[in-house]
Amino acid sequence: QVHFDSLSSDLFSDSSLYSLGYSNEIIFNRTLSKEKLRKSIIGNKKTIEIEWTISFENTSNKPQTILIEDFLPTVSKNEIEIDLNLPRGSNTYDDTFIYSFELDPGEKEEISYGFIISAPKAIELKDYYKN
Repeated sequence: QVHFDSLSSDLFSDSSLYSLGYSNEIIFNRTLSKEKLRKSIIGNKKTIEIEWTISFENTSNKPQTILIEDFLPTVSKNEIEIDLNLPRGSNTYDDTFIYSFELDPGEKEEISYGFIISAPKAIELKDYYKN
């Protein structure tokens, strides 16, 4: 079982804790695969798109259950919008998402997840983001 938790700030953070639970025979790598800031030419909005990719490999001779749990960005300002891009079958509750799947012996799997935050240009989104 692999478990991911990240610590959040006012908007979000990429500080993560990785716990290998019961099996150390899972090889994994988490990378920031997209960090794209866009500002609209017309209007007062800008967006930041964040996406992580995690690859897993089961090096054991038994099937393994992988559990990913990560905090979602939270905002207290009404003018900020969040669009989530989570794996199909993910569950969300409060400010967290959970995704689990089975990994057969020798199998490799890659998943991606992230979000897009839109806000007025006056808000510095990069001030809230750590990668």
